[in-house]
Amino acid sequence: MKVPLYSYGCEKKIKKALARFKGIYSVSVEYNLQKVTVWGICDRDSVLAAVRKKRREARFWSEIETDPVPFVDVATVPMPERTPREKKLFLWKRNKIH
Repeated sequence: MKVPLYSYGCEKKIKKALARFKGIYSVSVEYNLQKVTVWGICDRDSVLAAVRKKRREARFWSEIETDPVPFVDVATVPMPERTPREKKLFLWKRNKIH
């Protein structure tokens, strides 16, 4: 399932919600891919309903989506310019730490 996970606390909520089901052998959560894999014998719609109680945007992966996470080359994304005040504050904090 594709489940939006915002923190590792979300991961714990999902695992806890699925722990009550009989027939589930394991639950694998891949935080970086926003992916939850459930291994076992159970009704897939009831599993989705349980996860949706915690994260409403949860859904099954469709066959059309082949690349779950779009690749973004960080080197090509321009960094936003800092204002003079932000630059001064950044330099002040950096010098204060050292």
